Amino acid sequence: MANQATVQNRLELQEDVSAVNELTRSPLIHQASDQILKLAAATTPAVTRVYAQQLQLSAGTLTVDLTALVDGAGQALDLTGLKVQIIKIVNAPRSGAANTDNLNVVIAAVNGYQWAGDAASEATLAIGGSIQIYNPEGTPDVGASAKDITFSSPDTDAEFQLLIAAG
Repeated sequence: MANQATVQNRLELQEDVSAVNELTRSPLIHQASDQILKLAAATTPAVTRVYAQQLQLSAGTLTVDLTALVDGAGQALDLTGLKVQIIKIVNAPRSGAANTDNLNVVIAAVNGYQWAGDAASEATLAIGGSIQIYNPEGTPDVGASAKDITFSSPDTDAEFQLLIAAG
């Protein structure tokens, strides 16, 4: 079976408008939903490599090298020449235990990778927070000078989930 990724983003809001219109008892429903995309080697954008790991900071920091990952089978995974099409970061371990502080995600100072597609690629995720970016062909190719993402937190041994689909 080939590597693939399924992407779906959905947000539904319920707005109480009863104070404005007494005849309206039901909330207004607002939805923003992308179509469900199944991406693989033959799609545009292509997804040929996937990575999903729970990672842990050491002394409050961790730099992830996209050319030196280890896949779910314990094999070396190198994303050189590929673009990160989808990235998801979750500031919570899979075990359900809680981190105690925010998780910061930035382009590494040396050989930094613009994981969100531009030089301002940074985020601060609150405890339990997550971010998912689907940016088809919007990131640079991974290479020797564009490969590192740095994670940090005052919670010096925080655990987080990192999922990447590249092609």
